[in-house]
Amino acid sequence: RVQGTLVHSDAPAISAGGVEDLCRSFLFDDHWRQLKRGLEVRVLYHSATGDRFRTTVMRQESGLKVSFACLPQQIPSFEALGLPELLSSFIEFRSGLVVLTGTM
Repeated sequence: RVQGTLVHSDAPAISAGGVEDLCRSFLFDDHWRQLKRGLEVRVLYHSATGDRFRTTVMRQESGLKVSFACLPQQIPSFEALGLPELLSSFIEFRSGLVVLTGTM
């Protein structure tokens, strides 16, 4: 998917063994134990080029399923996010959880 749209790729399909080899290159032993118990594993993956990906690995009947979501290299500024000014003070919190509910 590119910006939510499925895009055809001419790259060859990766075999189930190839997917497992890929996952073994960045997962730790405790991650493998989680996968064996049927749990999914979420990790932050840094590529050799410095790109960062939010990665989810889970086991399915046909083998491992992996998704990579590319993360921006630069954290956007508050202004670039286009959030209401009222929320600007929230970035000063050092700990805790902020939950917003309701409609706008």
